[in-house]
This record gives sequence, structure tokens and C-alpha cells, in this order.
Amino acid sequence: MLPNLGGQTGLNLSSQLAQEGILEKYGVQIIGVKADAIERGEDRQAFKNTMVQLGIEMPRSEIALSLEEAENILQRIDLPCVIRPAYTLGGTGGGLVYNLEEFQVVVTEAFQQVSSDRFL
Repeated sequence: MLPNLGGQTGLNLSSQLAQEGILEKYGVQIIGVKADAIERGEDRQAFKNTMVQLGIEMPRSEIALSLEEAENILQRIDLPCVIRPAYTLGGTGGGLVYNLEEFQVVVTEAFQQVSSDRFL
């Protein structure tokens, strides 16, 4: 399977199929990218950990699982900031925010875009 040709959907599906053991069960090999690399690219914390491990500087960032957590993080990060939900197509639900009102609207929208078992 060459998930890169399926864009975000192909990458997400390939990653999930690999995690659930379905690819292994049916003898399907992923080509062009490794399943763990897809996960490291999609999972915000895994990506950050990889960059830190490689010594690559990253903007300040933290993961929030609720609006309240996001507001607490905002006190440390400050505005303007970028909201980046994980596991959404084309960055749906994210954006650059400049004030608290925009922040609350974009974070609320981001949580609506992210499935319940994935992180913002």
C-alpha cells in the first residue's frame, strides 16, 4: 500500500490499519513511508518528541484536551498563537488567533473537528 497517494485520508487510514494489526493480518506492506513515521508526523506530541530528540528547535507548544486546558496553556504561551488540531484533514479546525475571543472560537471548533479518541 502506498498511503502517500491518498493524502491525509490515506495516511490516517494506513496508520490506523497498522495499529490495529489489520495490515499484518493480511500481509499488506506499506511502501513509501513507515507506519511509525506516519504516527510521528500526525501525533502532535510524538512529532514534538521526535524534533526534541533530533535537537530541532520548535515553537512553544502544549497539548490540550479541553477548552479549560487550552486556556491554561495560553497563559504560558500567550497571543498570538496557532491552534493545530491533530488528525484533521488539511488543518481543519485550526487557525492563527490574535485575541481571547478568537482563541475560544477556534479552540471550540477544533475540538468539534477532532474525534474523541484523538488529541488536539
